[in-house]
Amino acid sequence: MVEKLGPMLISEEERAAVRPLQEKLLEILQYFDAFCRQYAIEYYIYAGTMLGAVRHQGFIPWDDDMDVILTQVNYEKFLRLFALYGDKKRFHLQVFGSSTHESLWGKLRANHTTFIEDNVKHKKIHQGIFMDLMTMQDAPQGKLAQCWQYMMAKFLVAQEYAFKNNPPKGIRWIDFGVWVLSKLPRFFCTRFAARQVKRFAGETTAYYSRFTDGGMGFQGGFLKRSMMGRPREYTFEGIQVMGPQHPEEFLQFIYGNWQEPPPIEIRTRHHCIFYDVHKDFREYLGFDELTDEQYL
Repeated sequence: MVEKLGPMLISEEERAAVRPLQEKLLEILQYFDAFCRQYAIEYYIYAGTMLGAVRHQGFIPWDDDMDVILTQVNYEKFLRLFALYGDKKRFHLQVFGSSTHESLWGKLRANHTTFIEDNVKHKKIHQGIFMDLMTMQDAPQGKLAQCWQYMMAKFLVAQEYAFKNNPPKGIRWIDFGVWVLSKLPRFFCTRFAARQVKRFAGETTAYYSRFTDGGMGFQGGFLKRSMMGRPREYTFEGIQVMGPQHPEEFLQFIYGNWQEPPPIEIRTRHHCIFYDVHKDFREYLGFDELTDEQYL
């Protein structure tokens, strides 16, 4: 474990600009952790959140998001129990594929807040500050089965991309493919692909797969079960949260030279164009009903 870094690595102005957002994200994580402990749900802080826990004992100073990852079994357990016992006054659970009952990822959003991302600002969905809920699947044994799982996961990722109406890439075959995906019947196609990704549940291989993690490639899409292990505690901004059993191995696999901060020119927020920890997103976006949530 490395020692806590002394300097903030960003200016005081930049720190002040991002800190209220981080405090709200910490509130979401603290609630999520307490809920998971209460109902025996295993999770791991993930990606930049895990990096921050080890390198800074809290947030990466300029970070504006938060990630956790769960096995599919634990994710579905969380979905079921939050629907029954979750604090709906404070939080909104937003899941991709919710209409098909075959979700592979979601977001836990804080009510009465605003977090506007450029590619969904036109959608009538909940746009409060959120923590990403990612999933790991049991990876199959054979290369052919692994490729099939990968392709089905990427189909789902592309469907989400099409839903967001992202600007054209300028590459004809990609833009055409996104247009086709936007026209497919989501209920049947999403449900089929999600079931194919999950069909290898219970296979006791040495790896999990994380193919639904955005632009994740095939080779980098596997996580060693032994590396993740049983969740262990980490201190994050003064609270105790759960993460991978072998932190250095995990961070080396994800980031390579994880102990060195990136160049100063990219130490900036990446995920939102505007946030407000006090006002509801509806006040900015001008709609009341979340009519597009059914299409997630």
